[in-house]
Amino acid sequence: MTRAKTAFTAARLEIAELLLTARGQPDQAEERRRMSAQENQLRQVAVALVAALQAYVSELLEEKAEEIGEDWDGLSDLQRRYVAVQARRRIEAALEGCQESELAEPAKVGSLRKTSLECAEWYSKPSLLARSAYRAKLGGFLQNNGANTLDRAISRFGNCGMTFFIWLAKHYPRFRGVEDPLNVLIATRNDVAHGTFERRLTMRETRVYRVMVYRMIAKIELYMGANEAAHASVGAGEDRIDKEQDARHELDPGGWPRSR
Repeated sequence: MTRAKTAFTAARLEIAELLLTARGQPDQAEERRRMSAQENQLRQVAVALVAALQAYVSELLEEKAEEIGEDWDGLSDLQRRYVAVQARRRIEAALEGCQESELAEPAKVGSLRKTSLECAEWYSKPSLLARSAYRAKLGGFLQNNGANTLDRAISRFGNCGMTFFIWLAKHYPRFRGVEDPLNVLIATRNDVAHGTFERRLTMRETRVYRVMVYRMIAKIELYMGANEAAHASVGAGEDRIDKEQDARHELDPGGWPRSR
């Protein structure tokens, strides 16, 4: 099991506990309160769902970073950005607490020069970064991203000639337009982060969002190994399974929540 899948499996347990707690909360707001205790808890579920999706994609990125090749020209745009961000953070860490006046000390000059040369080598031979002890975990690399940003990031992992959402809509018609509810979910997460109250959230919508995120992650796994010739028949079978799962989750056909 990949690190990304392991992290997602752990997140599912947390999300299940949050949702279970929400089910036990009253769904009517108390006097002078804008939301019920249940809705307040559901907003935490929304935060956890977005975090799980972002963490999954970020872990995929980290795993792909370990596959960075020897030649800069052979890197994807996402891998190049990864190298650039790593170099910037490494230099920033070296400069932290280092005033220009301190560069009169030979040790400081030597340390800064060594760091600069190491980062320069990452550009000339990117594989050095993959095994560098200074490679940092890029928390926030995909922070505050919407569906389009996620699509661009995920699409870097594919080899079928289509972006992720186009591939998803082609092989799994029930996912057509899923970008809209995904953006609503991310916007709800941002509401919570900023302490605003722009969107209402119901138990049914939260359950649908959970199905959407979990199923999307499963589809990302398929997308990464997708072969167009072989995938058409698999897509039809997977779509039938999705419909059966929708029935168990009491979802309307194509029933993703829309912005209100």
